[in-house]
Amino acid sequence: MNDNRKTRWLTAVLCVLVTTIAVIPFFYLGEDRAVGCCGGAMPITHDAWMHYNQMNAFARGLSAGRIYPRWDEATDKGYGAPVTSFYPPGVYYLTSLAYAVTRDWIRTWMLSYWLMSFAAAWAMYVYARRHLTRTAAWLAMAAYTIAPYHLLNQYQRGAQSELLSFVWMPLCLLFAERLPESLKDESPRMRAALGLAASYGAFLWSHPPTAYQFTLVAGVCLLVRIVWLRQWRALGWITLSLIGGSLLAAAYLYPAFLEQHLIHADSVNHTWPYHQTYVFDYVQTTFKRDDWFYARVDWLWFSATALLFSLSAASAWPRCRAGYQPALHLGIGTLAAFLMTRLSFPIGQLIPHIEIGVFAWRMLGLTSLALALLIGACWQAAGGRRILAILATCGLIGISFYNVVWPMVRGEAFVPNPQHFNFATLPATAPREVPERATIQFAHEDAGSAQVITWQPEYRIVNVHVPQATQMLWRTFDYPGWRLTVDGQVTPHTRGAYGEIVLLIAAGNHQVIAEFRATPIRAASNWITVIAAIIWLLLFFNSFKITSGRQQHATVGETF
Repeated sequence: MNDNRKTRWLTAVLCVLVTTIAVIPFFYLGEDRAVGCCGGAMPITHDAWMHYNQMNAFARGLSAGRIYPRWDEATDKGYGAPVTSFYPPGVYYLTSLAYAVTRDWIRTWMLSYWLMSFAAAWAMYVYARRHLTRTAAWLAMAAYTIAPYHLLNQYQRGAQSELLSFVWMPLCLLFAERLPESLKDESPRMRAALGLAASYGAFLWSHPPTAYQFTLVAGVCLLVRIVWLRQWRALGWITLSLIGGSLLAAAYLYPAFLEQHLIHADSVNHTWPYHQTYVFDYVQTTFKRDDWFYARVDWLWFSATALLFSLSAASAWPRCRAGYQPALHLGIGTLAAFLMTRLSFPIGQLIPHIEIGVFAWRMLGLTSLALALLIGACWQAAGGRRILAILATCGLIGISFYNVVWPMVRGEAFVPNPQHFNFATLPATAPREVPERATIQFAHEDAGSAQVITWQPEYRIVNVHVPQATQMLWRTFDYPGWRLTVDGQVTPHTRGAYGEIVLLIAAGNHQVIAEFRATPIRAASNWITVIAAIIWLLLFFNSFKITSGRQQHATVGETF
């Protein structure tokens, strides 16, 4: 279904309007308790301190000339950690760009949240437009943008990376569905495959936990559809595209998986055991079920599931472009809703690495996707079903306001906390508590002097004068990748009592350089991403060349 230019402009205006209404009020709900009421500030959220510190560190790394900064030099009292070697860095490229424009971190948050929500709204409209009328697709877009769990990620959780995943879910489905339709035509087939690879790769760069859950749920539903329709070639192309996406994300994904033994990765599973995060689970004892946040998550699951089945009954026979499409969306929503309950435990414990998702209730993002599309399908079915679609949309607005927005009104204003750090990303040899220290110090107080010439996140130059051989202690955790040179010669170092770098240095004047370099795994993964990106670009431009050649042949044929 095609839109003319006027319609596209109107759609863009609607996306801007809905996104602005959904995103901007958040930044004026909180209040500084020292000043008094009433609002005017951004309230603090669950992950605000973590993201504030990490996006600052990532921007500093980019400013220092690193294409992919991995080391946060300020975390944990300045000892540092390979934070974005394990925490997905995708959203921090966006926040760094936003900061380059705004030069203010609160405005950076505002701009990046707005851009992510706008992109998600546009992606949903484009995907919904494949099967729905223009008005129905608009309604699906609005429902997706104001979905309670979508807003929960901004207003209460502050889950920036997960919020970015709402952009990629509709796009992955869009290109996955285009592949079976374009198998007979080389150019559209190639573009669909490349689109799926790029979307899935960006998904992995943004938030692997949600990408894993999406692959599990949507993958099963698409597989059932492909088997039912016997589209075996499409299955092969989709598989190749997903592999291509993982290659595009290799620089982040492969080291994060293969080097996780080098950090405190197990602390995530210990703190948030996956099978203890089911909705309405009063058996588990890890979390307090009377906690207001978990009570709201339970309510969001219940309301989403109830709306899902109500809408599925009303939209069972919509006049859509593809009659089976509501069944696919209902399947995605139903399977996600089931996997969020303890009833799914016998199945969940058999699924490899399901704990990657961290929270079972994180699949509310998938039910939000399905719910928005079914609201659009309900509208398209016309008749009395349109009333149900309007009521469902109003219900989403009411739930979002009451359960997500209102609790944050006059909430405590955000204040940076430089002391906050992500323990899971610290080196495995690093203790939880470390002492305050100077950047450089020696084994004995008067053993020598040090002058810091350059101190970048991943590159440091220090001039040292020591009258006799001594140990030089760096306020930097020892971690694979750090290489020290003394007067141009690579020099081995040891590890101190707190996991810091310790260098034995001879008497005299020396220049010491510390550089965080790629390990063999990181270097190979970097090259895989570079080569995959080059191949992707070549195939992309070649797909247009094929189309151009066919058009030229058609013109010659018409001339004859």
